[in-house]
Amino acid sequence: RLIIDKYANITDNSVVGLRAPYLRVGGNNQFTMMEEQAFL
Repeated sequence: RLIIDKYANITDNSVVGLRAPYLRVGGNNQFTMMEEQAFL
């Protein structure tokens, strides 16, 4: 989010989701990261 905010001029609050390669969910690790980074 910080890189997108800095280089793409997209505010942190406007990022509301993420993509998973080939629509494969990353299990507990992905959901832990999403919670820590305020996606959930």
